[in-house]
Amino acid sequence: MDASKIYLVTKADDVGSNDSAHRAFFDGYKQGILRNGVIMMTCSKAKEAAEFFKNEKGFCMGLHLTLNAEWDSVKWGPVLPPEKVPSIVDKNGHLFQTTQELHDNNPKVEHILAEMQAQLDLAREYGLDIKFADSHMGFTWVVEGLADKAREWARKNGIEWGSHKPWFKRLPEVDCDGDPVEKFLARLKAAEPGIYYMHFGHPAYDTPEMRALGHEGHPGDAVAVERDNDRRRLMDPRVVEYCKEHGVIPITFTQALELSKA
Repeated sequence: MDASKIYLVTKADDVGSNDSAHRAFFDGYKQGILRNGVIMMTCSKAKEAAEFFKNEKGFCMGLHLTLNAEWDSVKWGPVLPPEKVPSIVDKNGHLFQTTQELHDNNPKVEHILAEMQAQLDLAREYGLDIKFADSHMGFTWVVEGLADKAREWARKNGIEWGSHKPWFKRLPEVDCDGDPVEKFLARLKAAEPGIYYMHFGHPAYDTPEMRALGHEGHPGDAVAVERDNDRRRLMDPRVVEYCKEHGVIPITFTQALELSKA
């Protein structure tokens, strides 16, 4: 580990959620600084996204375990047949829109763990080398003790739970005017050498597909603009050039773990 460098663990969510998202992830990796992402196996584009990434050794893929489908007009069900996990689906066989609705349906731990395993198994079947897992919408609170069971489940499957470790630093908060790229660069410029973790939200292209998402209080137009800004922070030429010129090295989660031991 070069003590004069800034190492940046760049991570984002929702690979495979739709075409606009997984294209943004791949472009953010190939043209920008994205090195880590988590895939949603319940979504229709998961297999296509896996084809993009399964042979990319420079990208660390995690599993975004999904027990909720938050959008009004776009729904998905579990990987397992709904009748095998009835306590985690609604009357239409879809995942519940919110974690509160899931909680109120009194989900069974065995159904949750079975679905988690099915999602991991499918990701591996698609050729992905899953290194870690986390929870979409933070569902681990819905059943008492589930968070501990999820960590144990990850350990048994040989993967890490979560992609952020306590010894990874956060970029300094900086009061800065400007666009999202300029605000990110201001934080990067204020950082001292070390290993940092940066979550880049949910990158996607602003397309009609993205604008079809949304729910009460968060319309699809706003979703698309926000996620396009997340994408821009990862691959804007200003960011790429700054990292090259100032010794900022985007790295995978596994590389960060290795550097931490050095």
